[in-house]
Amino acid sequence: MTNDKAVLFDVFGTLWHGQASPGDVWREILADLGFDVPADQIERAWEMEWKILGPEFFGFESSGHPNEDSVIEDMFRASERRLTGSLDLTVDPDRLRPVAHNHFTENSVLYPETADVLKSSARWARRSPWCPTASIRNGRLCCWA
Repeated sequence: MTNDKAVLFDVFGTLWHGQASPGDVWREILADLGFDVPADQIERAWEMEWKILGPEFFGFESSGHPNEDSVIEDMFRASERRLTGSLDLTVDPDRLRPVAHNHFTENSVLYPETADVLKSSARWARRSPWCPTASIRNGRLCCWA
């Protein structure tokens, strides 16, 4: 028996990775929402957004303090607003959220050893705003909101 209180994973880049760049994923998201935005414009917007989001995002991973799911969700919603605003787009956030969730989930590919890590740590599973329930199919992390 163990006295462990928590198991922490730096999941992105450790357990799974993205196949496409965030800019490419955002281009797909915006296209699905009916916007035709040039790839270079999206890349510039993402680079500017990452300068804001990156430090905040990595602060969650390295702070050592638990975060409420709503705080993390608010961080991503604010990022989406800034990114679409910098592209001069008006997007309904309730329409954007599921489309973005699906595209980023589809872009996530597990490293080969991740399935074993997740299976062995299943008893510590916790719901999260971006992946409340998950399973592994064909080497992909499948999430359902």
